Amino acid sequence: MQIASIIFILIHFNSAFGQDHSPDTSKKYTCEICVFKKGKPGHILKNERTGVADTIVAFVSGKVQSMDGAVPFANISFTNPQGKVAGTSTDIHGHYSIILNSNTYAVRFFALDYSELNIKSLKLGTGQIQELSVDLGSGGKFCTYLVKLIILPAKRK
Repeated sequence: MQIASIIFILIHFNSAFGQDHSPDTSKKYTCEICVFKKGKPGHILKNERTGVADTIVAFVSGKVQSMDGAVPFANISFTNPQGKVAGTSTDIHGHYSIILNSNTYAVRFFALDYSELNIKSLKLGTGQIQELSVDLGSGGKFCTYLVKLIILPAKRK
């Protein structure tokens, strides 16, 4: 597991403020370090044309899941080259569907506590029926570690 970044460090002094510390004594500190560990990235499970309908729009449906099962209430946005965005979200079982005009779309799948998945280009033709199912992987998590530090006095020459 990779560490993405250190978010914050808090230092709690074991000694009271204002107490006289001579340069010959060691100081003890407890550091609380919170790091964010990256999760497993998402990937496309299925992206195939499943049929053609006698209509002027395209129909996209699929399922959003993770290694834990269905991802309820995930958000899916479809952005065309002109910047117009259409979106939907999954139901309690991770299923979604949307009707779109034929065009090329950038698709974004995202949900709280999961990795985001982006598809740069999804071309939809007139009357196309497309199944697009994804696995969002796992999101990252924050882990807190307590570290005890002892700072020794500098040696005088």
